[in-house]
Formats: sequence, structure tokens, C-alpha cells
Amino acid sequence: MRTLPLALLLGCGDISNAFLLEDAEFLDSLPSEARHTVLLEPVLLDPSADSGEADWLERAPRLLAVSHDVSTGVNTPLLELLATIDYVRTVLPSGRTPDGRRWGPYDWLGDVQIELQSNRTGQGRFDWSLDALTPSTRLSYVTGTHYAGPSVAAGDGQFTWIFDELAALVGDPARGTLTVDYDNRVGIDLLVDIAGVTAGIEPPLTAQYAYQLIAGEGDFQYQTSADLNDDGVAEDYAIRTRWNVGVGGRSDATVTGGFLGTTVERWSQCWDGGVNLVYEADDLGWFEASGEESACEYPTFLVVDRI
Repeated sequence: MRTLPLALLLGCGDISNAFLLEDAEFLDSLPSEARHTVLLEPVLLDPSADSGEADWLERAPRLLAVSHDVSTGVNTPLLELLATIDYVRTVLPSGRTPDGRRWGPYDWLGDVQIELQSNRTGQGRFDWSLDALTPSTRLSYVTGTHYAGPSVAAGDGQFTWIFDELAALVGDPARGTLTVDYDNRVGIDLLVDIAGVTAGIEPPLTAQYAYQLIAGEGDFQYQTSADLNDDGVAEDYAIRTRWNVGVGGRSDATVTGGFLGTTVERWSQCWDGGVNLVYEADDLGWFEASGEESACEYPTFLVVDRI
């Protein structure tokens, strides 16, 4: 998906304080990069550590590095969408009603325009959509529902992006569906379902992810496959990475399939606040056991349990 150019004209309308305050509520009903992406860096590092944040990935334990790479893949299509939505935070709405705000339509591709709108449809409920428009068509290719919590921004809801529907209209090659369920009333809590998405991803990605970052503690869970011993057959593995910001963390993996058949093996790695390995053990015997499990910030092996 192509994001909006920064040269778009500003929206217009009544800019009284009351309107501006209500504008902020409608903006807060929309997803944002800060609240709806999977962040594994640089929150892993102790700010007082001698080593800088830039090189942590080079020395990170392998399971943590894999988790970081996976999170980058998760964020790729999310950032495509959120870049467009975050842009409207810099402009005034093009239209206002007592229970709605509209940004656009803006010229986009050829005769296709783009428009974003959010409407209050109940007590604390907002329904929103990102629409592509032609002279004869309106296509809501991203739709979402948001419920306010302690504040409008600190709420919960869901949004879905159907790439295929937009492709037919603008000739974009992206395919698949991305759905995010979130609950940000306390910290960040995301369930991401990516079904055959090709936007910036090769090969197409189908996977589920669970992510939490609450009061400085993170938990990232996912399942995927990879050829771990380079024999041409992929093994299935699930990884759960947990961390306490500036203190340390742990990744636990279960591996099965491929050369293992139906056997399920376990692999754990722990690190300190500077992302230095302090413990490692695996059933496969590929790595020399090191450290003591008691040194782990999380001393108990936990499996993926949310997806």
C-alpha cells in the first residue's frame, strides 16, 4: 500500500477549543504506531549499560534475535497502514458532525481518492474506516471498532485490513488479510492474525502472534517453521520470549516435526539487562549447557499459550 504524501492539503473547519478537544477523541479512537506495533527494541536494554543499544542484536542470544526478526516481519504490514493513519494526526478534519470526523478525501492514485473517518456509534464506542473512492465506488478496505477505556486512547477493539479488495481498485499487488485484536487499557496487549499477506513480505506470511508490554514487562509469543539443521525439511517451533525492561529476559522454544517427527524438544536461553547470555539448555544437545537456571529473570519454562 502507498502511504499519503506529506503535501496533502490541510483539512478545514471550525477550530474552536471544544471542536479541537473532540477532534482529539476521534483521533484517539484510531490505531497508532505507539500502541499497535510489536516492539522488542530498545526496551530490552538497561539504559545504564555500558554498551549501546545499536549493537545489542549482534550479541543477542539466538532465540531473542529470532524473536526480534519475527517482530519486524509482523510490523511490516502494520506500519504501512499506521503511517497513513498517523498522518491525519497532523491535519485538521475535513468534515465534522456531532458524532463523527472525516479526513479527506485526498487525491491518491489516478482517479482514486482516500478518506478516513471515525464515528461515535454508542457510549464509548467508535467505528472507523479507511476508504478508497472513485467516481462510482467507495471501498472500506480497513475497518475497525474501538471501545474507550479509562481514556479514549486506552481502550480495546479490533481492526481488519483486507488487501485483496484494495488491489482490484488500485492495482496494488498486495494480498491477504491482517486482523489485530487489542486491549490497551493497561499497557499494550495485541493478538495479530496475518493470513497470506504479501505486502512487503516474501514469501506470503500466514501466522498468529500474541504480544504484551505491561508495566515494563514484555511477553511475545508466536509459532512458525524453519529448517533448523539444514536438511531441506522445516521443523515447527513455537517461541515465547519474556523480558523485564532493563533487568533481563528469557526465551523458551518447543521444536517438533521435520527430523524430530512427533518428538517435542525444548530449548531455553536467558539474558541479563545488557542482553548477555546467562543460561542456556536444550534437549537437542546442539549447544553446550551454560549457566544456572536460577540466574534467569524468569526461572520457569513456559510454553506458548495464547495462540
